[in-house]
Amino acid sequence: MLRSRYKEYQLDQSPFYCLKSKERLAKLLQISQNKLEILTLSEDLYIERDRFDPKKKKSRLVEEPKLPLKRVQKRIEELLKRIKIPDYIYAPAKGRGYISNAKAHVNAAVVRSLDIKKYFPSTPSRRVYWFFHKQMKCSSDVAGILTKISTFKNHLPTGSPLSPILSYFAHIDMWEAINKMVEGASCTLSSYAKLIIYFSP
Repeated sequence: MLRSRYKEYQLDQSPFYCLKSKERLAKLLQISQNKLEILTLSEDLYIERDRFDPKKKKSRLVEEPKLPLKRVQKRIEELLKRIKIPDYIYAPAKGRGYISNAKAHVNAAVVRSLDIKKYFPSTPSRRVYWFFHKQMKCSSDVAGILTKISTFKNHLPTGSPLSPILSYFAHIDMWEAINKMVEGASCTLSSYAKLIIYFSP
């Protein structure tokens, strides 16, 4: 397994944890308060286009953030990826991928998979706000800013570098509940890219 170049820490050791100041938030995101406010207020931050998927032989809508916003989203992604996550999450975790995901089920007699359709568009902004406000314990205004620059049209955007890791944290309680049920059935859970869930006894 590849090692992260950054030291991992628990959620309550994240610089986002108990963040109450918009000034500190701007510094953390490596942007001026003025530019952060502009990003928060702007409505023209994404390019929407159809992209053809040769595997599925159909097009899908991609909501791609423009460069100024994308830089900030990548910074948030970088910080969230330093938080330790459960072993059953294989992507977008650092140092884990489809090979290690598959190895979790080697020698299993049966493997079941579940594909969550349109997971990013189905993750509403209220769940993102819930994560930053209730789990990270950010102030309401800081959580609101983080939600605004992380979502598009009230959901996680399909083309954002931040959406994969945030899709886990926005539903962290759900994943914990699923894993508890799977372990209770003496099975192994693995989740790859938050889109496909694998179970094996």
